[in-house]
Amino acid sequence: MGWFSIKPKWQSKNEKRALKALLKLNRQADIAQVAKYAPLGSVSCAAVELLTNQELLTSVAVGGKNIHGRRAAIAKMDDSFAGHSDV
Repeated sequence: MGWFSIKPKWQSKNEKRALKALLKLNRQADIAQVAKYAPLGSVSCAAVELLTNQELLTSVAVGGKNIHGRRAAIAKMDDSFAGHSDV
């Protein structure tokens, strides 16, 4: 990383700053990036709660770097499947 490398604010280790940056995001793809790569579990989980796109939720559950975000995504997927019974 060079002198001018600037991380997105959601990558901050300051939870309030990271959550504030997350709440400014509108696109599901951007929110999924936060869910996958946020260094703080609380921020990753908050991003998962904002996700409505099932494909992106699955992507977080399978490829997230944060165990808390992956678990939150799996739980949210389980909750959404619980309401749909094909039996």
